Amino acid sequence: MTSLGAPPPSPLLDPTPPPAPPPVYPHPTSTARQNLILALRYAVSPKEYAAFRKTLKFRAPSAISSSIPSRREFDAVIKQAAARSSVRSVESGETTQDVEDYDFLPSATRAAVRAFLLTRVGLGAWGAIETYLEKRKGIV
Repeated sequence: MTSLGAPPPSPLLDPTPPPAPPPVYPHPTSTARQNLILALRYAVSPKEYAAFRKTLKFRAPSAISSSIPSRREFDAVIKQAAARSSVRSVESGETTQDVEDYDFLPSATRAAVRAFLLTRVGLGAWGAIETYLEKRKGIV
């Protein structure tokens, strides 16, 4: 307990640490960059993006690797998009999961595109095998 005449404690000797600054997420500089990140959201998952980014950082020329969106920027844009999606669905009366887990539409889109591409590759391979077997039998 300090008396009224005592000087205030020195800030250097103050045992309470200063408050930590809030985390700063860099915002994309342009709408085109934000749209690129949102398109990547539907093409690859965040884990796949991290691996993709690491590969590009080491193998791409420096001009390309310096312009790749950072992981923090990617996460920030995705969180903003997820927050907008969850706000819209809450306003319409639907119940939603936490914003962090609200990634159903992009993951469903990725799964559908992968299923489509796998089916296309499988049918193409079947066509090539069928043509090979027909030529082998002498039908064609």
